[in-house]
Amino acid sequence: MMREMPEVEFYRQAADFVFRKMPHHPSIVSTSILSALEGHFGDYHATSRTQGSQLFVNPLMALVWCFELDAVAQRILYPPEIRQTQSTHDVRGVIERFRYDIPKKPYVGLPM
Repeated sequence: MMREMPEVEFYRQAADFVFRKMPHHPSIVSTSILSALEGHFGDYHATSRTQGSQLFVNPLMALVWCFELDAVAQRILYPPEIRQTQSTHDVRGVIERFRYDIPKKPYVGLPM
């Protein structure tokens, strides 16, 4: 996203509305996204909630990812089990059992 885009202004207005309704709990995620859109990166603190911590506002925070829901749903390898769930706890259990049974790739750190 770029700050000149109407969608960014709508996002900013929506975030500001929520910030006004919850003045003591501004969203760290939304303030970081807005900071990236404004060109603030690194250890930049747009809210007092992050003061005293080390923050990393990344330029990639201004990216928005969109997906075609049907295509994503078709790739899920455990739909029969998910259809039987009644709660988020049930869904979590299905996913955990599925992940337990599949081969794990070894962890590889980012090359930085």
